[in-house]
Amino acid sequence: MRDKSHSRHSWCSICLPVVIVLAGVMAGCDRSPPPENNSTTAPVPTPSDPNADPFSQPDTAVRTLLKAFQTGEAGVIWDSLPPRHHEEINAFVREFASKLDPVVWERLFIVARRIVKLLHDKRDLILGNPDLKLPSVNKRLFTENWTEVIALLQLLVDSELADLETLRKFDGKTFFPETGTRFLKQLVALSAKDPNDPFRKGFDAKVRLVDIDGTKATIGLVMTGNFVMTQQAIDEKPKETQMKVRQVDGVWIVADLDFGLLKMYQDGREMVAGIPDDAIQKNRGPLIKLLATVEEDLDRIELAKTSREFTQALVLAQARINQLVSAGISSDDSAESEDTSTPRGRTVTVVIQGEMTRATRQLIMDRLAKLKRPGGKPKVIDGDGETRIIIPTDRFLQEVVDAVDFGSVGDVDEVERRLTVTLKPQPKQTPQQDGPGN
Repeated sequence: MRDKSHSRHSWCSICLPVVIVLAGVMAGCDRSPPPENNSTTAPVPTPSDPNADPFSQPDTAVRTLLKAFQTGEAGVIWDSLPPRHHEEINAFVREFASKLDPVVWERLFIVARRIVKLLHDKRDLILGNPDLKLPSVNKRLFTENWTEVIALLQLLVDSELADLETLRKFDGKTFFPETGTRFLKQLVALSAKDPNDPFRKGFDAKVRLVDIDGTKATIGLVMTGNFVMTQQAIDEKPKETQMKVRQVDGVWIVADLDFGLLKMYQDGREMVAGIPDDAIQKNRGPLIKLLATVEEDLDRIELAKTSREFTQALVLAQARINQLVSAGISSDDSAESEDTSTPRGRTVTVVIQGEMTRATRQLIMDRLAKLKRPGGKPKVIDGDGETRIIIPTDRFLQEVVDAVDFGSVGDVDEVERRLTVTLKPQPKQTPQQDGPGN
């Protein structure tokens, strides 16, 4: 399970590189304000040449970066990073991808696409469900723009991130201007519908060059929007926040952002190095088993027609996955029967207790056969005093319970999808008496 947690952590680093850079910029700006600037250094005028390299001067570099976030130009954000950062990002993504297993990765995106489709199809059961609590979420914004939110997720699951071979040759120079920009532009468009739009207000600032000394400089930043990005933003009169900027490989970058990214690369390298080269491949079986369990639960969620059914399906899915994870997703294949006659996919096991005649047995089989999947074949296991019938079905367990009219239902295990039925007493057959004259 350690490898699985590594995968989840790294996945965030791959899928949302733009957000990582965004966080770095925010961190660089969110600093305690320095004392009033009493320096006698005269402000350096901003170059007026429109054809000048936008990253050749400290103030224009920061101004260009902020503008790129506002307009969703991820390619410009990539260009704003010094070459050594390009090398680090590419190396990290490629090294991580080299540790992944193609079969697991492909199955992961199959599941991800199903989840996105489910979110699209079950919009009303999600947004209108009183039992689903979504903390820290602007419900009105999500409700009114659900289609845009789904489109944002769809873009990711259909992108080149799903192709492991492409990921192993990852190049930010291609990813950021293309997929990165499409994703960021959609995110900016969605954010624009929020009155407190962070992209419009959080990156709307006046930038000036305070002083410059070789490869080091100081810029002044005055936020013009109402978004609380710095302590000064809550004041009635915005005050200037001063930030250190330095030149790296000929490109000016905010010092805090440069430091934060370098630390992220270091942590990322250590994390990837801690994953054995064949760790995920060795655990292919258990991981596929986990993903198969998720798909089975998606089958049930897709069948939900009411808020109650939807919530019950989610709760059961969480319980089943937690149970599997806590058990370590055992890879001991010998612990499981290889009997090919066992029904595949989702099943319900009906444990029948009590003696039954041949006629009763056939009646029960006919009744349960109406619940099975088309083409599915039930499996019957006779034991000491009980009979287990495994039905291949995607129906809710409650539907199976409701269909039982041949006995009284006792224990019901929603996690294992199993119910116990005690048969009604069978009428004793009496020998036929000879009729008159016989």
